[in-house]
Amino acid sequence: TEYSDTFENDQQEQQPVGNLFSEIHGNEIRKLELECLQLSQIKSSLDNQLLTINEKTKILSHKIQHLMDIIIPNKQLSTE
Repeated sequence: TEYSDTFENDQQEQQPVGNLFSEIHGNEIRKLELECLQLSQIKSSLDNQLLTINEKTKILSHKIQHLMDIIIPNKQLSTE
């Protein structure tokens, strides 16, 4: 019958569209997963750099304090 042939053709045409949608959707998900992984690696690298900067800042702060103690050995004089 003509109706059932048309129905079968519609079904066959819809299937590749559904598969294509799934493939595109899957590709987008993979791209997003890759982006998330890359961003996670960047964040980890930035965290490590920040840790290093904080450690170096502490060291510099201690050195500055030490130099100030040498330059102004007796702090009591400045308060008098």
